[in-house]
Amino acid sequence: MFRRCLFLGLMLVLVSVLAGMILTARKQEKRVLARPAEIVRDARPSRVIAPPDLEIAASRMERAGGATPAAGVAVSHDLTLRSTAPVAYERLMLQVAYQAADGTTIESRSYLVEQKVPPGATVRLPAIAADPLPRRPARCRVQIAWAELAP
Repeated sequence: MFRRCLFLGLMLVLVSVLAGMILTARKQEKRVLARPAEIVRDARPSRVIAPPDLEIAASRMERAGGATPAAGVAVSHDLTLRSTAPVAYERLMLQVAYQAADGTTIESRSYLVEQKVPPGATVRLPAIAADPLPRRPARCRVQIAWAELAP
């Protein structure tokens, strides 16, 4: 009889310890789930695709010296940009399409220009020297692909 009482007493202690551990674990689980999994900050745009408030005021293409007929025709570009934006831009990606006299496109190229354009200003970009082209272009069409906002 003594053994039976001792056994039942130990079983009761074991069940109560086990129940306490389960309840404690459930409380901790609820506390962990109450915290946010991640913190999301508001994003600020940094790049504008084809900015409508940044335009090419003047574009001039001229043949650069030093090109041979076997190597192709080297050209350089002088560009002036006009900004009507209330913000400043700092890096520009220019897309240049070189066209023949009949209007067909000889080649299209992209140039990254590291130049700051203040808000409401007109800026002359440094000369852009293009790699030699296979044929002499009659004209070129320059567009601003994107521009990054200055901090």
